[in-house]
Amino acid sequence: GAVTGPLRSRLRRAVVTLVAIGCGASGLSSCQQEADPTLIAFLLASDQASRWVNADEPAFRKQVKRTRRGCEYLTYNAQREASTQAEQFAAALDAGADVIVMNAVDVAAATTLIEDEAGDVPVVAYDRFVPGADYYVSYDANSTGTLQAQATVEALDGTGSVLIVNGAMTDAN
Repeated sequence: GAVTGPLRSRLRRAVVTLVAIGCGASGLSSCQQEADPTLIAFLLASDQASRWVNADEPAFRKQVKRTRRGCEYLTYNAQREASTQAEQFAAALDAGADVIVMNAVDVAAATTLIEDEAGDVPVVAYDRFVPGADYYVSYDANSTGTLQAQATVEALDGTGSVLIVNGAMTDAN
Protein backbone atom coordinates (compact mmCIF):
# COMPACT_ATOMS: atom_id res chain seq x y z
CA GLY A 1 0.00 0.00 0.00
CA ALA A 2 1.04 3.51 -0.75
CA VAL A 3 1.05 6.39 1.66
CA THR A 4 -2.25 8.21 1.26
CA GLY A 5 -4.31 11.00 2.74
CA PRO A 6 -2.96 13.55 5.20
CA LEU A 7 0.34 11.69 5.69
CA ARG A 8 1.05 11.76 1.95
CA SER A 9 0.28 15.48 1.82
CA ARG A 10 2.59 16.19 4.80
CA LEU A 11 5.38 14.10 3.25
CA ARG A 12 5.07 15.89 -0.10
CA ARG A 13 5.14 19.33 1.54
CA ALA A 14 8.16 18.37 3.64
CA VAL A 15 10.11 17.08 0.63
CA VAL A 16 9.30 20.14 -1.50
CA THR A 17 10.25 22.47 1.34
CA LEU A 18 13.54 20.63 1.92
CA VAL A 19 14.42 20.78 -1.78
CA ALA A 20 13.66 24.50 -1.84
CA ILE A 21 15.83 24.98 1.25
CA GLY A 22 18.60 22.97 -0.40
CA CYS A 23 18.37 25.13 -3.49
CA GLY A 24 18.48 28.22 -1.31
CA ALA A 25 21.62 26.90 0.33
CA SER A 26 23.08 26.60 -3.16
CA GLY A 27 22.98 30.35 -3.58
CA LEU A 28 19.58 30.67 -5.19
CA SER A 29 18.21 33.09 -2.65
CA SER A 30 19.28 36.05 -4.76
CA CYS A 31 17.36 35.11 -7.92
CA GLN A 32 15.25 38.23 -8.03
CA GLN A 33 18.23 40.59 -7.81
CA GLU A 34 20.23 39.04 -10.65
CA ALA A 35 20.18 40.43 -14.19
CA ASP A 36 20.99 36.91 -15.40
CA PRO A 37 18.36 34.80 -13.64
CA THR A 38 19.32 31.60 -11.86
CA LEU A 39 18.28 28.49 -13.78
CA ILE A 40 16.98 25.48 -11.86
CA ALA A 41 16.68 22.17 -13.73
CA PHE A 42 14.49 19.38 -12.35
CA LEU A 43 15.24 15.97 -13.87
CA LEU A 44 12.59 13.33 -13.24
CA ALA A 45 13.35 9.63 -13.69
CA SER A 46 9.98 8.84 -15.21
CA ASP A 47 6.27 9.17 -14.90
CA GLN A 48 6.03 5.57 -13.67
CA ALA A 49 5.38 6.84 -10.15
CA SER A 50 2.52 9.23 -10.86
CA ARG A 51 3.36 11.28 -7.78
CA TRP A 52 6.57 12.56 -9.40
CA VAL A 53 4.69 14.08 -12.33
CA ASN A 54 1.30 14.79 -10.77
CA ALA A 55 2.33 15.93 -7.29
CA ASP A 56 6.04 16.45 -6.71
CA GLU A 57 6.97 18.30 -9.91
CA PRO A 58 3.99 20.70 -9.82
CA ALA A 59 4.57 21.33 -6.10
CA PHE A 60 8.28 21.92 -6.69
CA ARG A 61 7.57 24.28 -9.62
CA LYS A 62 5.02 26.19 -7.52
CA GLN A 63 7.45 26.46 -4.59
CA VAL A 64 10.23 27.73 -6.87
CA LYS A 65 7.93 30.36 -8.38
CA ARG A 66 6.66 31.37 -4.93
CA THR A 67 9.98 31.54 -3.09
CA ARG A 68 12.59 32.07 -5.81
CA ARG A 69 11.11 34.89 -7.87
CA GLY A 70 13.10 35.67 -10.98
CA CYS A 71 14.52 32.19 -11.29
CA GLU A 72 14.03 30.24 -14.47
CA TYR A 73 12.89 26.65 -14.25
CA LEU A 74 13.27 23.68 -16.58
CA THR A 75 11.91 20.19 -16.12
CA TYR A 76 12.84 17.01 -17.92
CA ASN A 77 11.45 13.46 -17.82
CA ALA A 78 13.77 10.59 -18.74
CA GLN A 79 10.99 8.00 -19.11
CA ARG A 80 13.07 5.38 -17.22
CA GLU A 81 16.02 5.64 -19.61
CA ALA A 82 19.42 6.38 -18.04
CA SER A 83 20.80 7.40 -21.45
CA THR A 84 17.95 9.89 -21.88
CA GLN A 85 18.62 11.30 -18.42
CA ALA A 86 22.30 11.68 -19.33
CA GLU A 87 21.28 13.66 -22.43
CA GLN A 88 18.92 15.78 -20.33
CA PHE A 89 21.64 16.38 -17.72
CA ALA A 90 23.94 17.63 -20.50
CA ALA A 91 21.12 19.73 -21.98
CA ALA A 92 20.47 21.33 -18.58
CA LEU A 93 24.17 22.18 -18.25
CA ASP A 94 24.25 23.50 -21.84
CA ALA A 95 21.22 25.66 -21.02
CA GLY A 96 23.21 27.18 -18.15
CA ALA A 97 21.64 25.40 -15.18
CA ASP A 98 22.87 26.84 -11.90
CA VAL A 99 21.54 23.87 -9.93
CA ILE A 100 20.23 20.46 -10.99
CA VAL A 101 17.67 18.58 -8.92
CA MET A 102 17.80 14.97 -10.07
CA ASN A 103 15.48 12.06 -9.42
CA ALA A 104 17.93 9.47 -10.78
CA VAL A 105 16.92 6.72 -13.18
CA ASP A 106 20.03 4.72 -12.32
CA VAL A 107 22.16 5.64 -9.32
CA ALA A 108 25.45 4.39 -10.82
CA ALA A 109 24.85 6.34 -14.05
CA ALA A 110 23.85 9.44 -12.07
CA THR A 111 26.99 9.18 -9.95
CA THR A 112 29.07 9.18 -13.12
CA LEU A 113 27.19 12.24 -14.43
CA ILE A 114 27.92 14.13 -11.24
CA GLU A 115 31.58 13.10 -11.17
CA ASP A 116 32.27 13.68 -14.88
CA GLU A 117 29.97 16.49 -15.95
CA ALA A 118 28.50 18.58 -13.13
CA GLY A 119 31.65 20.57 -12.41
CA ASP A 120 30.76 23.41 -10.03
CA VAL A 121 27.00 23.05 -10.61
CA PRO A 122 25.42 21.79 -7.38
CA VAL A 123 23.32 18.65 -7.73
CA VAL A 124 20.44 17.81 -5.40
CA ALA A 125 19.65 14.09 -5.35
CA TYR A 126 15.87 13.97 -5.10
CA ASP A 127 14.06 10.96 -3.65
CA ARG A 128 16.95 8.61 -4.51
CA PHE A 129 20.34 8.81 -2.86
CA VAL A 130 23.18 9.43 -5.34
CA PRO A 131 26.78 9.35 -4.11
CA GLY A 132 28.57 12.58 -4.96
CA ALA A 133 25.46 14.75 -4.97
CA ASP A 134 25.84 17.98 -3.02
CA TYR A 135 22.50 17.48 -1.27
CA TYR A 136 20.05 14.63 -0.77
CA VAL A 137 16.37 15.26 -0.14
CA SER A 138 13.81 12.55 0.47
CA TYR A 139 11.28 11.36 2.95
CA ASP A 140 12.16 9.34 6.05
CA ALA A 141 11.88 5.82 4.60
CA ASN A 142 12.09 4.13 8.00
CA SER A 143 9.24 6.17 9.46
CA THR A 144 7.15 5.75 6.31
CA GLY A 145 7.75 1.98 6.30
CA THR A 146 6.81 1.76 9.96
CA LEU A 147 3.57 3.68 9.35
CA GLN A 148 2.74 1.48 6.33
CA ALA A 149 3.39 -1.70 8.33
CA GLN A 150 1.26 -0.49 11.23
CA ALA A 151 -1.60 0.42 8.88
CA THR A 152 -1.34 -2.99 7.17
CA VAL A 153 -1.43 -4.89 10.47
CA GLU A 154 -4.44 -2.85 11.62
CA ALA A 155 -6.25 -3.30 8.30
CA LEU A 156 -5.71 -7.07 8.23
CA ASP A 157 -6.82 -7.43 11.85
CA GLY A 158 -5.01 -10.77 12.19
CA THR A 159 -6.25 -12.22 8.90
CA GLY A 160 -5.01 -12.30 5.33
CA SER A 161 -1.60 -12.47 3.71
CA VAL A 162 1.04 -9.90 2.90
CA LEU A 163 3.18 -9.76 -0.24
CA ILE A 164 6.35 -7.70 0.03
CA VAL A 165 7.43 -6.07 -3.23
CA ASN A 166 10.91 -4.59 -3.25
CA GLY A 167 11.91 -1.61 -5.37
CA ALA A 168 14.23 -1.33 -8.33
CA MET A 169 17.76 -2.69 -7.97
CA THR A 170 19.00 0.64 -9.36
CA ASP A 171 17.49 2.52 -6.40
CA ALA A 172 19.63 2.48 -3.24
CA ASN A 173 16.55 3.28 -1.15
